Amino acid sequence: MARVVLAIAVLAAALSSLVRWPSGDLAVAHACSIGSDPLERMIELADVIVLADIAAVGGAANSLPRLTPSATLTPTPWWTGTASPTVDRSATATDTPAPRPTPTPYDFTGIGATAQIVRAYKGVVGSPVELDSEIRLSVERDVRYVESLPPPLIAPCQPGLATIRYTPGARYVIAATLNWAGGIETVTFARWRVIGDEVVLQDESMPASDSGLLVMSRAMYERYFSGIPAEGEEHVVLRAQRVPLETFERAILGLPPITPPVTGSAGLKAVR
Repeated sequence: MARVVLAIAVLAAALSSLVRWPSGDLAVAHACSIGSDPLERMIELADVIVLADIAAVGGAANSLPRLTPSATLTPTPWWTGTASPTVDRSATATDTPAPRPTPTPYDFTGIGATAQIVRAYKGVVGSPVELDSEIRLSVERDVRYVESLPPPLIAPCQPGLATIRYTPGARYVIAATLNWAGGIETVTFARWRVIGDEVVLQDESMPASDSGLLVMSRAMYERYFSGIPAEGEEHVVLRAQRVPLETFERAILGLPPITPPVTGSAGLKAVR
């Protein structure tokens, strides 16, 4: 049940991220933000957690044909009282819609990917694995629907705000759920870029879609990430640009943290 709720939340966030301003263009709005679950919760909910290389990603274009816009307008009644309010009744079902501007193309680059599994931390999945195919199709479908509506239509979020994208040739730690049939189609709900032996949290030289916060409980922070710049009390947000991949893997697997060896005095006496 938890996986169903999670996937519905991912889809709802992605579909609510479409916006059209009165100009008719798909544009950026800044009224929305997306929170992040603690790392422990992501580990618990994931069907699979893997280290994977991205072999290919979805292209920029929408694969679905455009919908035919409606030729008439039907005003929606907003008042049902018995008196006669002062209201513009000039719009009728036969009015001709205003000329429709050409919408700005929505860039789908990186939504949906093919990944080669390097290492599995949790669950079993074949390699290669297809990521987020259904998510991409849902966003494509809803972009086409928004494009077919008469302006103005305003939604509070910028396009793709909650949609995870991948960079071709990059390596990631990926947390995902399996599809309802238990097949290999997966829905990503968290992923972290890996470069060398480090997990990248913030890096201005990379695409913004490859950066992200790492949130965890105070207990996990003190057990695995103590000493790394962070802020927060009950839940801690790491503020480092990168963290060691080995430390991250140990946190995912629940292994004992890395501790410096205790060497003692090796039998030597202090010089007085």
